Amino acid sequence: MADVINDWTMSDIINDWTMPDVINDWTMAYIISDSTMSDIINDWTMCDIINDWTMSDIINEWKMSDITNDWTMSDIINDWTMSDIINDWTIAYITEWTLPDMINDWTFADLIND
Repeated sequence: MADVINDWTMSDIINDWTMPDVINDWTMAYIISDSTMSDIINDWTMCDIINDWTMSDIINEWKMSDITNDWTMSDIINDWTMSDIINDWTIAYITEWTLPDMINDWTFADLIND
């Protein structure tokens, strides 16, 4: 995550990709069909994902429209509490993107609306 944060600031991501662009261009078909999100968290740490896949690999191979089709944002919110996310993704990653930064740049309302 540190590499991603160092190369792309959240504002760069926000400026270059709007959330609708992300939803249109990415799907998580492979993950959704093969695993529950809790399986992913248990089997892959975020560090593993970043080390094994570059962001361009993720962009080339995943589309997010399948997430929006299969999981509503309310499903995600219901199944993962924020404390689950914080517990499963170490505080080291969280400190790279602090929670206030996330909230300031992408509000939950933005995610739900988009």
